[in-house]
Amino acid sequence: MNNNLMTIPKLRSITHELAARVEANGRSHPIPKLSARAIARLEAEAARQAAIAEQQREESGMQQLAAKAAAIQQVAVESS
Repeated sequence: MNNNLMTIPKLRSITHELAARVEANGRSHPIPKLSARAIARLEAEAARQAAIAEQQREESGMQQLAAKAAAIQQVAVESS
């Protein structure tokens, strides 16, 4: 018999050990480690979202400035 084969008791032992490790880390199930590629993808998406938010903030600021300029011009036209 090949000693490298997993027996049912050995598999149970490994399973219980893994379950204990997961539970010791405060999780209910194993969470796979992210690859470098996945981390890079998440960082790129976060940067994209930050750029979109900044662009929207700038656009809002420009609209507020345009509204103030229009109001000032309206007051100037009315007072002349």
